[in-house]
Parts: sequence; structure tokens; C-alpha cells
Amino acid sequence: MMEKLEIQKLISVVNKVMECDIKADNRLRENVDGRKMLSLLLKSDPYNISNKLIGEIIGMHRTSVNHYEREAKILVKLDSKFIESYDNIIDAIEKGADDFLNDNLYRGMYKKARKSLLEVSIALEQANEKIKEHNTMTNKNLIKFISSLKELDYTIQEKIKVKIQNVLN
Repeated sequence: MMEKLEIQKLISVVNKVMECDIKADNRLRENVDGRKMLSLLLKSDPYNISNKLIGEIIGMHRTSVNHYEREAKILVKLDSKFIESYDNIIDAIEKGADDFLNDNLYRGMYKKARKSLLEVSIALEQANEKIKEHNTMTNKNLIKFISSLKELDYTIQEKIKVKIQNVLN
């Protein structure tokens, strides 16, 4: 069972995990999804808050809250990003909201690692396509390709270089 947080802390956790501003007066997708998530959480245990009160908290009409909750119930079953955010929010609550909210380093490191993995994946896919097209890559082209990866961490460049050379040999 989920721990009951102060509502303001719960809003902060949802904002941070979903990278949104629930109370923003706009219809940006991330903010709407954040409001859906908050509505779902506040309607369930341990909160069980009415649509009217949730509407007052997020500055929306109670019927909008009802719509957000219905949409969230569908998204939490079908949408992988929404499911991941929901799981991360529950984990943050169980970890302790204060620890999670003060842990800016965690978020930055996660994003940086994710970006690096994506870049490596793209670089390897490009290398694989070049190898498929040309069957073998000349040393000049290999050096050009590896040089194009300068934005990646040096150790990652070396690992890619070794893997590409292993494939070519």
C-alpha cells in the first residue's frame, strides 16, 4: 500500500517524475498527463479525495478531474511511458519523497546515461549499416566514422572502435 504524502509533496513528485507543471494554466501534453496522474493517485488509496477537492487543488472543474482519472486508468494499463512514470512515482513515494525530491544528481545522471546509451546505439547501428552496405569498410572510412563520434565519452569511443574492428576482422 502506498504511503500517504502531503498533497503538495505528491504534486512535486509527479511534477519531477513526469517533467511537468500540474498547476500550469495550459494544455501542454506533459502538464495534462501530469494532471491525469495526480487525479489517479488522489482518487485511490490512501487519499480517496473527491473530484471537487482535486479540482480545487489543480485549478480545474470536477468534471475535468473525472475525465483525467478515466483517461489515467486506461493509460496506466496501455501506455508504456505512463506506466513507467506511475511506477517511478510509487517508487519515489516508497523511497521517501524528501529523499527523492532532493536527489537532483540521480535525475541528471540517469538522463546523461540514457542519452549516452542512445548515442552508442545509434552509432553502432550506423556502423552496422555501413558494414552491410560495403561488406568491408576501408580504414579511411572507419577513421572518419570514429572521428564523427567525438561527442561521446572517450572510453565509449574506444569500445565502439574495438567492436567495429572486431567485426571487420
